[in-house]
Amino acid sequence: MMSQHSKSERIEAIRPRYLKANKAGKGLILNEFIATARYHLKYAIRVLKFDSKPRGFIKPGHRKVYQGKVVQVREQLWEIDGRICSERLNLFSPEGIIVLEQCGEINLSPCLAFANRMASCFPCSDHPTDGSF
Repeated sequence: MMSQHSKSERIEAIRPRYLKANKAGKGLILNEFIATARYHLKYAIRVLKFDSKPRGFIKPGHRKVYQGKVVQVREQLWEIDGRICSERLNLFSPEGIIVLEQCGEINLSPCLAFANRMASCFPCSDHPTDGSF
């Protein structure tokens, strides 16, 4: 049985030859590699075809817009508003914050209130901004 280090050395030695070979040559190289490394066929193809350099730590999806206390306040507003969709939540948040502060439901610092109002000033462009749904 080969160690992981020796397998990676073997992969780096075989990869250039595999990439230059024609279809018949690739089959022979794959059979030889599978016999020595004990990999499945599809995994061996993937290992030899693509470089194994790490891609980094970038998470897929959208970047986080809100952080810290703003997230907690937005979740609280979302719960109070009946878990409405984000587009409607953004439309109703500025006026909702004012009403909830007047009723004593939430107590926000002026900085947090401003951050939440500014966060809701940018609704999704797919939906009308006048509140008509």
